[in-house]
Amino acid sequence: MGIQVVTVFLQKQGIPSNSFNLADASGLSRRNSIAPRAIVRLLQIMHSDRAFRDSLAIAAVDGTLKNRFQDTPAQANLSGKTGTLSDVVSLSGYVKPAAYDELAFSIMLNHSDRPQKR
Repeated sequence: MGIQVVTVFLQKQGIPSNSFNLADASGLSRRNSIAPRAIVRLLQIMHSDRAFRDSLAIAAVDGTLKNRFQDTPAQANLSGKTGTLSDVVSLSGYVKPAAYDELAFSIMLNHSDRPQKR
């Protein structure tokens, strides 16, 4: 039932069914996947939801981004969520570049040889 609910929600948001695969409703299965473009679309939809925005870590300030982006232009101008699976490095969220409108982004690297910071 949970997979069906999530699938219907994503499709109602205009996210094509070929851009995600749901093996379980918990998000823990390695067979779960979603394209970065679909994540960006969800971020665009959720951009005005204050509770959602408040749940994201802020670069160099708190959460999983507290020790990242320090002394860079992204400091306090980027909010996002990091990934947590081994061999995967990911960061999705919002960034407010100087002189530009806020942007939603999603970067996912599979089979990365970079150590993952949590």
